Amino acid sequence: ENGTVKTLEEDPVAKVTAVDPGIAYGVGFVAVLVISVASLIGVLTVPFLGKKVMTYLSTFLVALGVSALACDAILHLIPHAFFSSGSGDHDHGNEEQEMETLIIWKGSALLAAIFLFFLFEGFMKRWQDHIKAKKDKKKEEN
Repeated sequence: ENGTVKTLEEDPVAKVTAVDPGIAYGVGFVAVLVISVASLIGVLTVPFLGKKVMTYLSTFLVALGVSALACDAILHLIPHAFFSSGSGDHDHGNEEQEMETLIIWKGSALLAAIFLFFLFEGFMKRWQDHIKAKKDKKKEEN
């Protein structure tokens, strides 16, 4: 059994998951079409929005983009990083201990990166507030 390929008739799971390529491409095309039309409608309505609405909308869209990238990293990239073999084949006796140490280092690097991004965001906010205050002070003087 090990190493043999089963046909669709022999494997009930494969029978359920097998999809006609025409249906798969059709559903994919419709999904892309719906997303593209929604994007086009959004692009066409943005010029008619007020400045206040546009500010909130752009903040929301930036937050949505950042959260989508963060979720992708958490759900897809980080597990790959934790469970990859690392730098190649090792011929050490205590492989389990090395794997635990590697996972701890990768987790620490992940937490450090998240903290650094948090600090960078705080710095950028303070810098932006400083520039705005400077500009407002200049307006008051004139």
